[in-house]
Amino acid sequence: MTGRIMIGKTDGNEVILNPEKGNNRNVLITGLSGVGKTTFMMNYMMQLCKNGETVVAVDIHGCFDAGNIHSGLFERMKPYIHEIKAHENGITIPFFSPYRFIDGKEEGESDVLNGLVAFLKQEFVLGVKQRESLMEACKIAFRRGACKEQGFSAIAEILETMHTRESLGAADRLRPLTDYSVFYDGDFPFMKGKINIIRLSRYPEETQGFLTKMLLAYIWRWALYGYFHNNRLSVFLDEAHNLGFRKSDPVSKFLVEGRKFDISLILSTQFLPIDREVSHRLLQASLLAFFKPTEDDVLKMAKIIDPLNNGTVCYLLRTLKKGEFVVAGDMISADMIEINNHPVHRPFVVYNNIEDSFKMTKENQSRTVRISMCNPQNS
Repeated sequence: MTGRIMIGKTDGNEVILNPEKGNNRNVLITGLSGVGKTTFMMNYMMQLCKNGETVVAVDIHGCFDAGNIHSGLFERMKPYIHEIKAHENGITIPFFSPYRFIDGKEEGESDVLNGLVAFLKQEFVLGVKQRESLMEACKIAFRRGACKEQGFSAIAEILETMHTRESLGAADRLRPLTDYSVFYDGDFPFMKGKINIIRLSRYPEETQGFLTKMLLAYIWRWALYGYFHNNRLSVFLDEAHNLGFRKSDPVSKFLVEGRKFDISLILSTQFLPIDREVSHRLLQASLLAFFKPTEDDVLKMAKIIDPLNNGTVCYLLRTLKKGEFVVAGDMISADMIEINNHPVHRPFVVYNNIEDSFKMTKENQSRTVRISMCNPQNS
C-alpha cells in the first residue's frame, strides 16, 4: 500500500487512490460546511504521513482545533501533529538565507534580496521610490543579520530610521506584515512525516492572507532549487476560494508545476469561485471530491462530473448525506482509482466514515448501491 491511499468505501469495498498515476498529485475538496470535508482531509493527510510524506497545514479558521474535530479522529491524529504557533514563537522561513548549491556555492546577496523585495512590491503595491527604500533597508538588515533575532520588524525599524517620505510610505504599507513580526529568518520548521499545523487564526484576516502568501512564496522559491526533492511536501489550504490565483501567485504555480518539484496541494472550499479561469485551475487537480454543494454550485458541479447526465447528477448532489462525496477528476482516464484491484473510469459515490474506521453503515451501504448512475461496479 506504499504511496496508495484509502479514501473511503463504496458498497463495502475499499476505494484506493494511487496519486502517482495522475497528471499531478493535487486534491480539490468542495462542499458545504459540516458535510464531512474535514474528516476526509484529516484522514487523507494522516495517510500521507504514514507513507513517509510531509504535510504543511495552514490553519486560518481553527479547523484543526480539538473542538472542531471528532474526538476519535483527533486521538488518531495526535501522533502525526506538529504544531507551529505563530503567535507564540513566530515562524522561521529562509527569506534572508542564501541557498547552498550541490557544488557548495551559495546564492549572492542580490539574488536573495531581489526575491524578497519583488514579492513585497507586488503584494503591497509599492511605488518605484518605495521599492528602492525597501531594498536599501533589506540590505542593511541582511548585512546585520537583524532578522534572525528581530524578525521582520527589523526591516520596518530601518525604514522608519531612514525617515524619508518614500521609506515611511513603504513602512506604512508593510504594517499588516511587520506589526506582528511573525517571520524570522531561519530554516523551515517542518518536521518530516508530520502534519505541520501553522496556527494563524489569531491574526486579522488581512494579515493572515499576507502571511499565507509569503509562506507559500518561499516554499515555492526553495522548491525550485530542489529543496523538497525526495522529501515530498503536501500543502493544505482551507477556504481556497479566498486565495490569489494570478499566474504569478504561488498557488497557481503549485497547481501547474508542483509535481516537477515534489509539491502538491490539498485545497478545500465551500464553493467554486465565480471567476472561470480560477475555477479552471482548481479543477485541474487530479482528484476532485464533491461533497454536498451549495444550491448555486449544483448545476456547475453536475456538468463537471457528467456533462451528458446533468439531471441525474443534480439530484444526486442535492441528496448526498454527511460523509458522502462524488469522486471525479483525472482518475477517469489515468487509472488512479481502484476497487478490488480494478481501475474505475467513471464518477461514483464514496463514503468516508470516522466512527468505525471507514466501515460502511447499512444505510449508506444500501444507498451507494441504489445510485446506479455512479455505481463503479457498472463501469
